[in-house]
Amino acid sequence: MRRDPDLLRDILLTIEAAPGAELLRLPRFEDHAPNVIRAHVRLLIEAGLVHAVRGPGRIDQEWFALGLSWRGYDYLDTVRDPAIWRLTKMAAAKVGNWSFETLGTIARAVALAKVQSLGLALAS
Repeated sequence: MRRDPDLLRDILLTIEAAPGAELLRLPRFEDHAPNVIRAHVRLLIEAGLVHAVRGPGRIDQEWFALGLSWRGYDYLDTVRDPAIWRLTKMAAAKVGNWSFETLGTIARAVALAKVQSLGLALAS
């Protein structure tokens, strides 16, 4: 299985949109099998972007509650805007690197360029 940055972003957006700031079920996405979604959630947990609590006695490997960490909110804020996300993916494809760090750095650079194009000065 390859890491899918779009699926990772979609999972983060879904968790953030959950009532009470926690998603109580593993999200479902039509284009992805449950085991692929589960693997991507696990990657988000390992990266420290998502906190998870397993339900007691659960053997189906689904989490009881998923919530974003501070780092998860920060990362999501950098890639939330669809236009910035599209440009970020284009740049990452040219670089050939899809790590969270690279995607976040590219997204921040795209956002800063957008701010500067609006004529807003940034403090140094």
